[in-house]
Amino acid sequence: MEFWHDYYRSDRFRNELRSLPGLFPPASECPHTGVPAGLRVLLDDDALTRDRVQALLAPELRCAWFGLCLVSMTLHSRFARQAGAWAERIFCPIPVANVGMGCVHGTLPLWMMEQPGLPAAAEADFPRFFAETIVPEAAEITSIPGNAIAAKLLGGPDFRQKPLPRLVAAIMDFLPKKFPGQ
Repeated sequence: MEFWHDYYRSDRFRNELRSLPGLFPPASECPHTGVPAGLRVLLDDDALTRDRVQALLAPELRCAWFGLCLVSMTLHSRFARQAGAWAERIFCPIPVANVGMGCVHGTLPLWMMEQPGLPAAAEADFPRFFAETIVPEAAEITSIPGNAIAAKLLGGPDFRQKPLPRLVAAIMDFLPKKFPGQ
């Protein structure tokens, strides 16, 4: 897990996160999304976007960013009052997708995790890193117990889709090990 800890805490990761809104800007500034304009990253589920993401974003960025987005979106949808503390401390651009008429909505692009392209050891360590680092960090910042966050992650509507990408399924399988009783 050292790989993930080093990367997640690095200036490189923070700089890569800051670059995302400029790489994938939405064409319009939809006021309905609830995501601040400077944090929106347009990721439509189409072949062109998928190819651009694969070409421009390193596998470790896609995975670590996905983990942050997963927690960020869960906090904003399930713990709205406490989510502000997380948003203030963690710069996390939020993926949005076009829904027509110039509007966008927040989305969690599971397709980003279909072929992460990571070395086998890093891929195997990611679910544990997510459960043992990102979720507890969110719990510490927001004062929401980690098991409450894990329960909402496990019950998220995005995970009713089947089959889940292998790495996302591994995260969902690992969470109950870290947070029993969920």
